[in-house]
Amino acid sequence: MTACGFAKSVAGEGHVNYVRQLDDLAETDVEQLDKVIDTAAAAGNFAVILFPRVRTPRGIVRVLRTLATGSRWQTTQVPWRKHPRAGAGLVGLHFRTVHVTSRA
Repeated sequence: MTACGFAKSVAGEGHVNYVRQLDDLAETDVEQLDKVIDTAAAAGNFAVILFPRVRTPRGIVRVLRTLATGSRWQTTQVPWRKHPRAGAGLVGLHFRTVHVTSRA
């Protein structure tokens, strides 16, 4: 989903479920975060995971690497389109959702 598509769908009827991850993210936490996202999606909501204590590039890398240990998460290097910056890189974070069907 593109950023614009995501923003448009958030502006619709869904609510946002916020989760704070205060401790360092461990591999054992990733499955729990998956469940949080699945639960929100099943209710027609979105999940936003906040890492308020991650404040450095090294901390961001640790979070991304830990998430990527989960079977549903993947990180990729994204090429610069215009205006590359020396010493900086773009990272894509992808999450594979569970197909949720509604009951009629």
